[in-house]
Amino acid sequence: MEMGTNYVQKEIYNPRKRRSIQAPDYAATNYQLGITPEAHKVYHEIGTEQVKACGYASELTNSTFRNKQLVCDKGWTLIQRRGAPTLPGSERTNFERNWEDYENGFGTLDQDFWLGLQTIHELTMAGYTRLRVDLEDWEGHKKYAMYGVFKVGGARDKYKLTVGEYTGTAGNSLSSNSGEQFSTYDNDNDANTFTNCAAEYRGGWWQGNFCSESILNSVYHNSSNVGKPGVGVIWWHWTDTEYSLKKAEMKVRKPSAFT
Repeated sequence: MEMGTNYVQKEIYNPRKRRSIQAPDYAATNYQLGITPEAHKVYHEIGTEQVKACGYASELTNSTFRNKQLVCDKGWTLIQRRGAPTLPGSERTNFERNWEDYENGFGTLDQDFWLGLQTIHELTMAGYTRLRVDLEDWEGHKKYAMYGVFKVGGARDKYKLTVGEYTGTAGNSLSSNSGEQFSTYDNDNDANTFTNCAAEYRGGWWQGNFCSESILNSVYHNSSNVGKPGVGVIWWHWTDTEYSLKKAEMKVRKPSAFT
Protein backbone atom coordinates (compact mmCIF):
# COMPACT_ATOMS: atom_id res chain seq x y z
CA MET A 1 0.00 0.00 0.00
CA GLU A 2 1.05 3.58 -0.60
CA MET A 3 2.08 5.59 2.40
CA GLY A 4 -0.41 8.26 3.44
CA THR A 5 -3.21 6.89 1.27
CA ASN A 6 -6.52 5.68 2.69
CA TYR A 7 -7.63 2.35 1.24
CA VAL A 8 -11.15 1.05 1.02
CA GLN A 9 -12.56 -2.32 -0.02
CA LYS A 10 -14.34 -2.06 -3.36
CA GLU A 11 -16.29 -4.69 -5.26
CA ILE A 12 -15.29 -4.67 -8.94
CA TYR A 13 -17.60 -6.50 -11.32
CA ASN A 14 -16.07 -9.18 -13.52
CA PRO A 15 -18.24 -11.19 -15.95
CA ARG A 16 -16.32 -14.37 -15.01
CA LYS A 17 -16.08 -13.83 -11.28
CA ARG A 18 -16.60 -11.26 -8.55
CA ARG A 19 -13.67 -10.18 -6.43
CA SER A 20 -12.70 -7.55 -3.89
CA ILE A 21 -9.56 -5.47 -4.23
CA GLN A 22 -7.81 -2.91 -2.08
CA ALA A 23 -8.23 0.37 -3.95
CA PRO A 24 -7.25 3.86 -2.78
CA ASP A 25 -10.06 6.07 -1.52
CA TYR A 26 -9.06 9.00 -3.73
CA ALA A 27 -11.86 11.16 -2.37
CA ALA A 28 -9.92 11.23 0.89
CA THR A 29 -6.64 12.34 -0.71
CA ASN A 30 -5.32 15.01 -3.06
CA TYR A 31 -4.34 12.27 -5.50
CA GLN A 32 -7.59 12.19 -7.44
CA LEU A 33 -6.38 10.50 -10.62
CA GLY A 34 -5.12 6.97 -10.95
CA ILE A 35 -5.91 3.39 -10.05
CA THR A 36 -3.91 0.63 -8.42
CA PRO A 37 -2.25 -2.00 -10.66
CA GLU A 38 -4.70 -4.58 -9.28
CA ALA A 39 -7.69 -2.41 -10.12
CA HIS A 40 -6.24 -1.60 -13.54
CA LYS A 41 -5.98 -5.32 -14.30
CA VAL A 42 -9.59 -5.91 -13.31
CA TYR A 43 -10.81 -2.98 -15.42
CA HIS A 44 -9.05 -4.55 -18.42
CA GLU A 45 -10.81 -7.83 -17.69
CA ILE A 46 -14.12 -5.98 -17.86
CA GLY A 47 -13.02 -4.56 -21.19
CA THR A 48 -14.35 -1.06 -20.56
CA GLU A 49 -11.43 0.64 -22.32
CA GLN A 50 -8.45 -0.75 -24.20
CA VAL A 51 -5.90 1.63 -22.73
CA LYS A 52 -2.74 1.18 -20.70
CA ALA A 53 -0.88 3.10 -18.02
CA CYS A 54 2.04 4.91 -19.63
CA GLY A 55 4.01 6.33 -16.72
CA TYR A 56 3.85 9.36 -14.51
CA ALA A 57 3.64 13.02 -15.41
CA SER A 58 6.61 13.72 -13.17
CA GLU A 59 8.73 11.34 -15.24
CA LEU A 60 7.66 12.89 -18.53
CA THR A 61 8.03 16.53 -17.49
CA ASN A 62 10.81 16.41 -14.88
CA SER A 63 8.32 17.81 -12.39
CA THR A 64 9.35 17.35 -8.77
CA PHE A 65 5.94 17.96 -7.25
CA ARG A 66 3.63 15.79 -9.38
CA ASN A 67 3.17 12.05 -9.34
CA LYS A 68 0.18 11.55 -11.59
CA GLN A 69 -0.50 8.41 -13.55
CA LEU A 70 -1.21 8.83 -17.26
CA VAL A 71 -3.08 6.78 -19.85
CA CYS A 72 -1.78 6.03 -23.35
CA ASP A 73 -3.74 5.19 -26.49
CA LYS A 74 -1.59 4.05 -29.43
CA GLY A 75 1.21 6.46 -28.60
CA TRP A 76 -1.01 9.36 -27.54
CA THR A 77 -1.28 10.53 -23.93
CA LEU A 78 -4.86 11.29 -22.88
CA ILE A 79 -5.55 14.61 -21.17
CA GLN A 80 -9.36 14.42 -21.22
CA ARG A 81 -12.13 11.89 -21.74
CA ARG A 82 -15.94 12.12 -21.92
CA GLY A 83 -18.41 9.30 -22.47
CA ALA A 84 -16.39 6.36 -21.14
CA PRO A 85 -18.48 3.35 -20.09
CA THR A 86 -19.35 3.61 -16.41
CA LEU A 87 -18.83 0.72 -14.02
CA PRO A 88 -21.92 -0.79 -12.34
CA GLY A 89 -23.14 1.44 -9.54
CA SER A 90 -20.83 4.35 -10.38
CA GLU A 91 -21.86 7.89 -11.30
CA ARG A 92 -20.48 9.78 -14.29
CA THR A 93 -17.83 12.38 -13.45
CA ASN A 94 -19.17 15.91 -13.04
CA PHE A 95 -17.27 18.51 -15.11
CA GLU A 96 -19.08 21.59 -13.76
CA ARG A 97 -16.23 22.36 -11.35
CA ASN A 98 -14.21 25.21 -9.92
CA TRP A 99 -10.80 26.59 -10.86
CA GLU A 100 -8.87 24.52 -8.32
CA ASP A 101 -10.34 21.28 -9.63
CA TYR A 102 -9.54 22.15 -13.24
CA GLU A 103 -6.02 23.17 -12.25
CA ASN A 104 -5.31 19.95 -10.34
CA GLY A 105 -7.40 17.47 -12.31
CA PHE A 106 -10.35 15.25 -11.43
CA GLY A 107 -12.05 11.99 -12.31
CA THR A 108 -10.53 8.51 -12.63
CA LEU A 109 -8.42 7.32 -15.53
CA ASP A 110 -10.58 4.31 -16.38
CA GLN A 111 -13.65 6.54 -16.79
CA ASP A 112 -14.23 10.26 -17.54
CA PHE A 113 -11.47 12.60 -16.38
CA TRP A 114 -9.63 15.90 -16.82
CA LEU A 115 -5.88 15.52 -16.31
CA GLY A 116 -5.35 19.01 -14.87
CA LEU A 117 -4.20 22.32 -16.35
CA GLN A 118 -0.89 22.31 -14.49
CA THR A 119 -0.01 18.85 -15.75
CA ILE A 120 -1.16 19.65 -19.30
CA HIS A 121 1.03 22.76 -19.19
CA GLU A 122 3.98 20.65 -18.05
CA LEU A 123 3.40 18.13 -20.83
CA THR A 124 3.40 20.82 -23.52
CA MET A 125 6.53 22.36 -22.02
CA ALA A 126 8.14 18.91 -22.25
CA GLY A 127 7.39 18.78 -25.98
CA TYR A 128 3.96 17.16 -26.10
CA THR A 129 2.76 19.79 -28.57
CA ARG A 130 0.56 17.80 -30.94
CA LEU A 131 -3.15 17.53 -30.10
CA ARG A 132 -5.73 15.07 -31.39
CA VAL A 133 -9.43 15.35 -30.56
CA ASP A 134 -11.47 12.19 -31.21
CA LEU A 135 -15.25 12.59 -31.35
CA GLU A 136 -18.22 10.23 -31.72
CA ASP A 137 -21.92 11.03 -32.13
CA TRP A 138 -24.92 9.02 -30.94
CA GLU A 139 -25.32 7.37 -34.35
CA GLY A 140 -21.85 5.83 -34.16
CA HIS A 141 -20.14 8.23 -36.58
CA LYS A 142 -16.57 9.17 -35.66
CA LYS A 143 -14.51 12.20 -36.62
CA TYR A 144 -11.29 13.80 -35.46
CA ALA A 145 -9.46 17.11 -35.32
CA MET A 146 -5.65 17.25 -35.33
CA TYR A 147 -3.53 20.26 -34.38
CA GLY A 148 0.16 20.55 -35.26
CA VAL A 149 0.56 23.31 -32.69
CA PHE A 150 -0.73 22.93 -29.13
CA LYS A 151 0.58 24.66 -26.03
CA VAL A 152 -0.93 25.57 -22.67
CA GLY A 153 0.67 28.39 -20.67
CA GLY A 154 1.35 28.35 -16.95
CA ALA A 155 -0.61 29.54 -13.95
CA ARG A 156 0.48 33.18 -14.32
CA ASP A 157 -0.97 33.23 -17.84
CA LYS A 158 -4.17 31.53 -16.65
CA TYR A 159 -3.19 28.53 -18.78
CA LYS A 160 -3.50 30.44 -22.05
CA LEU A 161 -4.13 28.27 -25.10
CA THR A 162 -2.01 28.32 -28.25
CA VAL A 163 -3.35 26.05 -31.00
CA GLY A 164 -3.12 25.90 -34.79
CA GLU A 165 -2.28 23.95 -37.96
CA TYR A 166 -5.60 22.08 -38.08
CA THR A 167 -6.19 18.95 -40.14
CA GLY A 168 -8.98 16.40 -39.80
CA THR A 169 -12.61 15.56 -40.49
CA ALA A 170 -14.49 17.17 -37.58
CA GLY A 171 -13.94 20.80 -38.59
CA ASN A 172 -11.82 23.38 -36.80
CA SER A 173 -13.73 24.37 -33.67
CA LEU A 174 -10.73 25.16 -31.48
CA SER A 175 -8.38 27.54 -33.32
CA SER A 176 -10.70 30.51 -32.70
CA ASN A 177 -9.84 30.07 -29.01
CA SER A 178 -6.09 30.36 -29.55
CA GLY A 179 -4.68 33.09 -27.33
CA GLU A 180 -7.52 32.80 -24.82
CA GLN A 181 -7.11 32.07 -21.12
CA PHE A 182 -8.91 29.26 -19.32
CA SER A 183 -12.12 30.11 -17.46
CA THR A 184 -14.29 28.44 -14.85
CA TYR A 185 -17.49 29.63 -13.17
CA ASP A 186 -15.46 31.02 -10.25
CA ASN A 187 -12.54 32.42 -12.29
CA ASP A 188 -13.77 34.38 -15.33
CA ASN A 189 -10.93 35.13 -17.76
CA ASP A 190 -12.83 35.27 -21.05
CA ALA A 191 -13.01 38.31 -23.33
CA ASN A 192 -16.81 38.43 -23.25
CA THR A 193 -17.93 41.56 -21.37
CA PHE A 194 -21.58 40.47 -21.10
CA THR A 195 -21.37 37.06 -19.45
CA ASN A 196 -19.13 34.52 -17.78
CA CYS A 197 -19.00 31.93 -20.56
CA ALA A 198 -17.89 29.11 -18.25
CA ALA A 199 -20.85 29.73 -15.93
CA GLU A 200 -23.24 30.23 -18.86
CA TYR A 201 -22.22 26.98 -20.56
CA ARG A 202 -21.47 25.03 -17.37
CA GLY A 203 -17.90 23.86 -17.84
CA GLY A 204 -14.29 25.00 -17.73
CA TRP A 205 -12.80 25.88 -21.13
CA TRP A 206 -10.85 28.44 -23.15
CA GLN A 207 -13.41 31.13 -23.96
CA GLY A 208 -13.24 34.26 -26.12
CA ASN A 209 -15.29 37.28 -27.21
CA PHE A 210 -18.23 35.14 -28.30
CA CYS A 211 -17.52 32.32 -25.85
CA SER A 212 -16.51 29.29 -27.94
CA GLU A 213 -17.20 27.16 -31.00
CA SER A 214 -16.43 24.12 -28.89
CA ILE A 215 -16.70 23.06 -25.28
CA LEU A 216 -15.91 19.47 -24.43
CA ASN A 217 -16.16 19.99 -20.66
CA SER A 218 -19.80 21.03 -20.29
CA VAL A 219 -22.67 18.87 -19.02
CA TYR A 220 -22.78 15.28 -20.29
CA HIS A 221 -26.19 14.20 -21.60
CA ASN A 222 -27.34 10.63 -22.14
CA SER A 223 -28.55 11.59 -25.62
CA SER A 224 -27.85 14.22 -28.26
CA ASN A 225 -30.42 16.59 -26.74
CA VAL A 226 -28.80 19.58 -25.05
CA GLY A 227 -31.83 21.42 -23.63
CA LYS A 228 -30.01 24.73 -23.90
CA PRO A 229 -27.80 25.34 -26.98
CA GLY A 230 -24.12 25.12 -26.13
CA VAL A 231 -24.58 23.17 -22.90
CA GLY A 232 -23.20 19.73 -23.68
CA VAL A 233 -20.22 18.06 -25.33
CA ILE A 234 -20.09 20.53 -28.21
CA TRP A 235 -18.06 20.70 -31.44
CA TRP A 236 -19.82 23.35 -33.53
CA HIS A 237 -18.24 22.71 -36.93
CA TRP A 238 -19.49 19.13 -36.94
CA THR A 239 -22.79 19.00 -35.06
CA ASP A 240 -23.62 22.63 -34.20
CA THR A 241 -24.44 23.79 -30.67
CA GLU A 242 -27.74 21.94 -30.31
CA TYR A 243 -26.24 18.44 -30.45
CA SER A 244 -24.28 16.93 -27.56
CA LEU A 245 -21.76 14.29 -28.59
CA LYS A 246 -21.57 10.81 -27.09
CA LYS A 247 -17.79 10.62 -26.75
CA ALA A 248 -14.81 12.96 -26.78
CA GLU A 249 -11.13 12.44 -26.07
CA MET A 250 -8.26 14.91 -26.10
CA LYS A 251 -4.76 13.47 -26.38
CA VAL A 252 -1.22 14.76 -26.95
CA ARG A 253 2.12 13.47 -28.21
CA LYS A 254 5.53 14.74 -29.29
CA PRO A 255 6.13 15.85 -32.91
CA SER A 256 8.78 13.16 -33.33
CA ALA A 257 6.13 10.50 -32.68
CA PHE A 258 3.42 12.24 -34.68
CA THR A 259 1.87 10.47 -37.66
